[in-house]
Amino acid sequence: MDPNIIAPGRHEPLRTGAIGTGLAMERLHWPALSRLRHHVIPVAFAEPNGGSAARFQSETGLPGSARYADYRQMLESADIDAVVILLPIPMLFDAAKASLEAGKHVFCEKPPGGDLDRAREFLELERAHPDRILFVAENFFYRDDLRLARLHLDQGVIGRVHTMSWRISGQYVPSAGTFSSTPWRHQPGYRGGTHLDGDIHMMAAMRLLLGDVAKVHGLVQHANSLMGGPSTFVLNLEFANGTVGNYSAIHPEIVVPPDDSRLRL
Repeated sequence: MDPNIIAPGRHEPLRTGAIGTGLAMERLHWPALSRLRHHVIPVAFAEPNGGSAARFQSETGLPGSARYADYRQMLESADIDAVVILLPIPMLFDAAKASLEAGKHVFCEKPPGGDLDRAREFLELERAHPDRILFVAENFFYRDDLRLARLHLDQGVIGRVHTMSWRISGQYVPSAGTFSSTPWRHQPGYRGGTHLDGDIHMMAAMRLLLGDVAKVHGLVQHANSLMGGPSTFVLNLEFANGTVGNYSAIHPEIVVPPDDSRLRL
């Protein structure tokens, strides 16, 4: 993350506050941020959970005074340029809105809301703060292999795409130390369940390679009593460029035999 992208003309490190320091920070964001210490430095964090707060302090070396129980207090009190928001999906919008209104740049976990209305509100939120950056994290969009595949498609190296197919299956149950263990994922406050949380990456990959979807027909199934939301959905897709295809995501609580999970074009 180049600070000049965030604030033109500045060369000192970007002072960053974290809202939420649980598994996403521990497993995904901090390993990256720790390698960018010349560009990004943590100066404050908001985390009500004592265990998560202690682990983050140990990793970062931040003093106890850098911790806030309420992120709104952090936004009012801490001298920060940007915030990293790592909260459950239903809480993302309010935190992003408060951070932008406090004059901070925002790096927010995906997805932008738990339904279409909230996603539209996220877009309006960005338009309402043109002087601030609101970035929703979706890492598949920046994968080198997918970008290279898109380049080959654009250049006609492998011809025109007629069809696509992608089938992802596997047992999905709460497992200690993994994202599935997070209580808010067991009974999520949004309709999509694991698909909105995890399969959004696959949607991003398909849109990166094939563009927007023009038509979709889908079926869902509830076959997992341990995780909230639908366990399975099967989509038939027609893309704006004429490609047709199928995407299946199957996550029951029973053991699923190994399957070929590669995207095929």
